Amino acid sequence: MQFTVRAKLLPDEDDEIKLSTLSRVFPSMVRFAYNRLIEEHKTYDVVRMLYDKFIPNARWCQWAVKEAQAVINSQKELLPLYVEDLKWRLERARKRLSKTRHPLKRAGIKKKIKKLERRLKELEAHVNNNTIPRAVFGTKRLLRKLSKGRDVREEWIIRRRWGFLSIGQRNQKGNANTRIIKEGGEYWLLVRNTMFPDFKVKMYIPQEFRPYIDELLASSKPYTIRVKRTLKHGYQVFIAFELKEPNVEWNGRKIAGIDINPLGIAVTIVSRDGNLLASKWFSCPDLVYARRGKRNWLIGNLVKKAFRWLRGHGVNTIAVEDLNIKKTPDYPPQVNRLIANFVRKRLAQTIRSRAIREGFLLIKVQPAYTSKIARLKYGRMFPRFNTHQLAGFIIARRALGHGEKLPKAIGITYKIGKRKRRIKVRYIWASLYGYSLHELMVGGGSDGRMSSPTKAHGDCNRRVTPHSPLPSYPRLLDERVRLGRMPTR
Repeated sequence: MQFTVRAKLLPDEDDEIKLSTLSRVFPSMVRFAYNRLIEEHKTYDVVRMLYDKFIPNARWCQWAVKEAQAVINSQKELLPLYVEDLKWRLERARKRLSKTRHPLKRAGIKKKIKKLERRLKELEAHVNNNTIPRAVFGTKRLLRKLSKGRDVREEWIIRRRWGFLSIGQRNQKGNANTRIIKEGGEYWLLVRNTMFPDFKVKMYIPQEFRPYIDELLASSKPYTIRVKRTLKHGYQVFIAFELKEPNVEWNGRKIAGIDINPLGIAVTIVSRDGNLLASKWFSCPDLVYARRGKRNWLIGNLVKKAFRWLRGHGVNTIAVEDLNIKKTPDYPPQVNRLIANFVRKRLAQTIRSRAIREGFLLIKVQPAYTSKIARLKYGRMFPRFNTHQLAGFIIARRALGHGEKLPKAIGITYKIGKRKRRIKVRYIWASLYGYSLHELMVGGGSDGRMSSPTKAHGDCNRRVTPHSPLPSYPRLLDERVRLGRMPTR
């Protein structure tokens, strides 16, 4: 797993001048390389141009070209997603227009439809011509403010002169041009092969991450250094390297289900037979409204509290949802505010990183209908828990292989091949929406809530570890649907 440690540079007056110059020159190299690659120059020729024009060092030039190529590749990958998203939003807006009768609201929706159609036409033209929209280095938001005469020039300059990047190599003691040095218990960043003689800058690394850095320096493994300059926090250093994932096995006693939400996370501990043992709601309403830096700090502390609570209950395995929500929402304004600021990816990454560092086994399951089942089946059974805690209960049970028998039929959508079907059922198998990456199924007698495909497959009497091959549950499901044996009552 790619692991990143954030540190901070503490430069003196002389080092400040050198860092400021390098932070101006390297982004200029990236912009120059981006424009030459758009003009379809070859990579070798671009490196040679950078070598003659900016820094006479091949590695700095190659990394600037790689950074420019990353911007171009990112735009190419995201362009089809943007087109699909715009089509989805356009379809929703047209449906809403057909249902709206108020003239003022209809005028607003028509204006929005015209804007979406114009943007869709532009992106489809790029797709057809195999081109990409021009990138704005320094963010479009600041460019618009600057064009309107706002007082954002200093922030705009800092955004364009953001810092520099140095990619690690194993045969160069971890990194050739920016190397971490430890002297007398203090850490320094040695910057080499620039327009200045080699110089080193004092660096502060948080205490909890120093063992990782010490191990990295002792092993001479490659690490990538990205120095980012900000107006508020000065020079921040992001040290990225590969962290080996430990081979953790389930202790066979408990498993925790984690439900991720915009306002916090719910953690529910479940026994091996699927019964609820404990649950806690870790609330943090500021996640929706806080700025980016503070939001990351809040997420880190929130996840840290949750894992400390799990460690106190003797849990070493967690199950999380494999969320996939539309990037650009098109719902009512109140819902848009929550979904747009729902940092699900950051929460999921933080949970995964914390699980690896603390030796937890992580399982991903599909989140389909977890909240709906929680309200319908367990809402009255456990009134002291909220819907998110009960959804975590469903997630943990689904990871263990337990299905859900509902008090009344609900409509579900399932996919066979390329076709989707929607039916009403009262029993949802765990194999239908579970077992996304791993399987945890411990032998023993069934309590009547284990999924039917699991019992039909004969897995009830053998231990299955997360590293065992998955059984062919989709094939069993296809046969049951084809034979008309889907449970409907």
